[in-house]
Amino acid sequence: MAHEIYRLKSKLVNTPHLIDPSAFEAIMDYVNKRCEGGVDIDKRAELEDEAPTRYLYNEDTATGVLYVEGPLTYKPVTVMGFDCGGTSYEGLKADFEAMVEQGVKTVAMMVSSPGGEAYAMMDTANYIRNLADANGVDIIAYVDGLSASAGYGLTAIADQIISSKDSELGSIGVLIRLMNDSKKLEKEGIERTFITAGKEKIPFTEDGGFRKEFLEDLQHKVDVLYEEFTGHVAKYRNMSVEAVRDTQAKTFLAQEAVELGLADKVMTLEEFYEYLAETAQTNKGSVMKDRIFKFNKKEEISEMTQLA
Repeated sequence: MAHEIYRLKSKLVNTPHLIDPSAFEAIMDYVNKRCEGGVDIDKRAELEDEAPTRYLYNEDTATGVLYVEGPLTYKPVTVMGFDCGGTSYEGLKADFEAMVEQGVKTVAMMVSSPGGEAYAMMDTANYIRNLADANGVDIIAYVDGLSASAGYGLTAIADQIISSKDSELGSIGVLIRLMNDSKKLEKEGIERTFITAGKEKIPFTEDGGFRKEFLEDLQHKVDVLYEEFTGHVAKYRNMSVEAVRDTQAKTFLAQEAVELGLADKVMTLEEFYEYLAETAQTNKGSVMKDRIFKFNKKEEISEMTQLA
């Protein structure tokens, strides 16, 4: 229904996010066009673009795959009952819990995400890391495209971060996009009046601009979140907070990320599959001859390597 896309838009503006700016603008452009009726998306097409947020598990090797793909949200985002794609923090926790219950020992975290919602990202990352530590689970992240902002916040908890050479990592910063429709309403001849109790209730001045106090309050919240985020990355990557802040929320190519301490190795996807298989064999504690290590992502089956 129409109200669902408007509710999604209300979550995107005037609230802190951990997301790459260019990706955020693309999302906002899509949502704005949907709100204006300028984009007619077939529901089946939306489903076809759905990210594989469900985990994959191979019992023989006690190895699983956890997908961190697309925009990240606290809860799954749906429009008219259909999943809009991306990955939810609630889904990641549930998937990791399920793999732990099945006895997983090695988890490949496949990352391709520009980041997303700030709320609950660090709690989710900490929960997954603590659960992994309590159950002797090795997490190996592979960045296949982009690991930015909240996406990197999740990636950072991995025991190892491996990236393809052309991927980018970083964007360790906080973003708020403010929306003020005062000028639009004035142009359309619409007068807006508020009746309130509490001087901080309304963010606007009489001329329709944002109040200084409102902007200062938002900046304070951004600064607090930035301190928490940089501390989160510094803790898991064994870096100083100053070193994380010095990245200035930039994204870096894989080799640069390794030099900065944001990643550990650079590998092709095929090399990563082989490395994952070797790690899984060690963690499993036994040698399995002539065993093919397979996972399927949607209809496509990736044949990793033989364990010998």
